[in-house]
Amino acid sequence: MIRGIFNAQLRLGALSALLLMGFVLTAPFSYSADIDSLKKMAEKGDRDAQLELGLKLMKGNNGSADPDQGVKWITKAAENGSPKAQYSLGLIYDKGEYGMSRDVGEATKWYQKAAEQGNTKAQSNLGAILADSGDGSGAEGSLKWIKSAAMKGDTKAQFNLGLLYMRGEGGAEKDPKAAVDWFLMAAQKGHVEAQYNLATMLYNGDGVPQDKAGAAAVYKKAALGGHVESQYNLATMYYQGDGVPEDKKSAAEFYQKAADKGHVGAMYNLGVMNLNGDGVPQDKQTAYELFGKAADQGDAQAQYGLASMLIKGDGVARNEKQAIEWFEKAAGQGFQPAVADLGKLKKTVQQQP
Repeated sequence: MIRGIFNAQLRLGALSALLLMGFVLTAPFSYSADIDSLKKMAEKGDRDAQLELGLKLMKGNNGSADPDQGVKWITKAAENGSPKAQYSLGLIYDKGEYGMSRDVGEATKWYQKAAEQGNTKAQSNLGAILADSGDGSGAEGSLKWIKSAAMKGDTKAQFNLGLLYMRGEGGAEKDPKAAVDWFLMAAQKGHVEAQYNLATMLYNGDGVPQDKAGAAAVYKKAALGGHVESQYNLATMYYQGDGVPEDKKSAAEFYQKAADKGHVGAMYNLGVMNLNGDGVPQDKQTAYELFGKAADQGDAQAQYGLASMLIKGDGVARNEKQAIEWFEKAAGQGFQPAVADLGKLKKTVQQQP
């Protein structure tokens, strides 16, 4: 039997999923000058030239990079008040890149300076850092800065704001309806995590009237965008005919996509389908391989399925020793069918002359 996921609520994105904006080493200005010309302008205090020089040195010029000098010039530009340089420097400290040790305090300082000048990426990242302060001390600032960036249309900030409202954290009162609104804004711009959370809330009727067909449609957008949990959830909806017409061929297709990315539950479910010829041509060798991959990652049901095939010689050569090993692994995790079968198997072995 396929292992379903809907006997309990689907998993939602956790607050720890707050995203930082990525650092793209591209020059944001119109300068086309070479390094020497940029350096002359930078030495005269031109902060835009300082930032571009720093970025070029970070990336490397003609194959040679000088991160130390790059950070030096970006720092000068930041000290001269460039919000883009302040944001970039904050991110360098935040990630601990380019020879710099990670320093949350320095990251916060530079994000703050850029945020106060209206840099939306800095506002979003500052809010994320404050939300993760642990003691709640940054909660009020977290909500302020993430909301500021979100209202300016920043997609990742809209997603993060949805998370804060969904969880009731980071200074936000729990408000599922507001979470849905912000997830929707980010989802409409292709943010797959927002699509996943929006679909989950639609499925559960959390903050919005329950709409399983709508959930499936949004899961599909995220699934086609490569989101693994959405691929798994959509596959299970297709398999069970839950909110969509039953379609085991599509179920197998999306289980395969998730399995290819290492999703253990998808490996197991696809293995069951192959074992039984359910929605796909029966292929016990493929079932055995899928069970094996999931079993190696500690999945008790897959371990049990593998053991059952080995003890029966079902599609593979019978191997009692390996079967017992897999039964023991599954039983060790408290999987009761494995506990029962292991007990019977050991009793049979003991009774053999």
